[in-house]
Amino acid sequence: MIRIKFLFSLFLVLGVVFLPACGSGGGSSPSTSPPTPTQQILSGTAAAGAPIIGHVVVKDSAGLTRTVQIDANGGYTVDVIGLAAPFVLRAEGVAGGRSYVVHSAATSADVNGTINITPLTDLIVANIARQVAANYFDSGNFSNLSATALNVEEDLLQQRLQSVLTDLGVDASIDLLRSAFSADHTGLDAALDVLRVSVDRATNTALITNVINNANITDDLTLSSDSSLLDSTGTAKGMSDWEAIRARFASFEAAFATGLPAADDPLLLAQFDQAGFLVDGKDLAEFLGEASSDPGLVGFRFMSLSVVNLTPASATQNGRAVVVSSIGNRKYPYFNWTMTGIYDNTTGGTNWLHAGNQRIAEVYAQPRSILGFNSSSRTQIQSGIDFEIGQHAGGTLDYAVTTGPGLPASGGGASGASAGLLMVSRDFGNRFDIASPPYAGASTPTHPRASADRGRMYVWQDSEIAALPSENLAYSVTFYDDNDTPSNLTDDTAVATYPFTLLKPPLSAGSLSAANFPVITAPTASDVLSIYATGGPLTVTWNLPAGLETDEFDSVRLYNGGFDSVGSEVAPTATGTTVQITPPPGTVIGGLLGVTAFDAASRAYSYQLHVP
Repeated sequence: MIRIKFLFSLFLVLGVVFLPACGSGGGSSPSTSPPTPTQQILSGTAAAGAPIIGHVVVKDSAGLTRTVQIDANGGYTVDVIGLAAPFVLRAEGVAGGRSYVVHSAATSADVNGTINITPLTDLIVANIARQVAANYFDSGNFSNLSATALNVEEDLLQQRLQSVLTDLGVDASIDLLRSAFSADHTGLDAALDVLRVSVDRATNTALITNVINNANITDDLTLSSDSSLLDSTGTAKGMSDWEAIRARFASFEAAFATGLPAADDPLLLAQFDQAGFLVDGKDLAEFLGEASSDPGLVGFRFMSLSVVNLTPASATQNGRAVVVSSIGNRKYPYFNWTMTGIYDNTTGGTNWLHAGNQRIAEVYAQPRSILGFNSSSRTQIQSGIDFEIGQHAGGTLDYAVTTGPGLPASGGGASGASAGLLMVSRDFGNRFDIASPPYAGASTPTHPRASADRGRMYVWQDSEIAALPSENLAYSVTFYDDNDTPSNLTDDTAVATYPFTLLKPPLSAGSLSAANFPVITAPTASDVLSIYATGGPLTVTWNLPAGLETDEFDSVRLYNGGFDSVGSEVAPTATGTTVQITPPPGTVIGGLLGVTAFDAASRAYSYQLHVP
């Protein structure tokens, strides 16, 4: 995956403050041996349009719990020997670019059978509970949970969805709760590709949406009288298009399966919308030029492929689909990708082509915690949101305003952009750094980098983190052109607005210690300074806490008149690396080493060793 790499620590040292749908994987039925008579297990698939990567907790009628991990295909198996039925199950993790907490339930009759955990089973439980399923699980009072109640609510939900299920080839006899399914985009797996469920905890209501035609129905969890049926118009055609889109992604993978293709390979070019392609401001030639020279892309795979929305092509207009996918990188866990559908008048089919993310600038952010925030507080921990917002070389964007949970109420930008965080384009790498309002131009000294924050990291206090949503934090970035009149905000033009989501907020600084970070164990700061002064190999080792994956190592050296840096991406399990330091062009005055690792919720943990 092509991305812009920023030196997150450089300006701090300088003393300046600156950031398979279930589809190819809707989850397959668990690959476990048939239970022996002495076993008491619950098993099934945990999925939400893609396998849920996380864990399952089962709670029994006495409040006892057991936890197991979900496998890569969404399968889980939990031993319930010693627990008392009935059971409520919770699957918590990430699927298709969102954080999920969904529920299911089982009685004693379900032991040694299949129990799936999906947004649909979450609705079954919620309708029994007459409240949001998460609250029911937390309460631990399952006295009204019975096999009869499960069957009744499963039947009612299936009736409301049956038109869609039928168009997807799902047999009417399927049990949404208990029928095992495989990750092959058919049957129940196809339904999870198409159906999206959103639950409003404040109103105890749920919205079920068919992403093919955007039809939806409401489920009032407090009532038993909901009976409206979900419209299936266009669903079968939409699934045919979805199959073609997945095939196009497979063709992209195949081009890089054993080596790097030429950027002008006709077979590769034929997979792209050559006129309309755009990704972070890059056209197709630049994108493929970078991709075809990146050895890290050999053998890459698209994972957790899931459709966000899909508009079929017709004889009068192109089709369009937005797909979310992953290539298994915790730092960049998911990305949205647009497909263009070209209608074939002869066959009536559609040729789906890659069109990029259709963005004129890069927008990315992550929760980050830093140990050794600066040289004067080397044991201090700071937590916040770290931005990677940048425009392509030669871009004309002047500033951006980001809005969302925990960000300032005043952004200091144009009319209509007064709320949010002001970020201003800098000369360094065309990146946007946090600035103090009001906006007064991209290169004016009246825009110092915010004194309390790093250049692209907005730091939150622990009390502010506690007030943030617990998952799926939604933000929006709007880019502006000041029309070369920075003092006049009234003529500023909003050029583009892009959303992004944090799966989870960062952990509070008070809840963290050195044990949560990849702390450098060697060399010492004085040894680093010596190598900086002469050049030579620099070997660095660090501890890697359980549950984290290492992402990158950076070394920044300061000398009279400038700086240089060397960095490397490292293997997820790496606990050390060696980089070559060149002789300095001036007198060395300091620097730092940095190691960053990520947890399963894509939260970054950075350790900084300051030199000297």
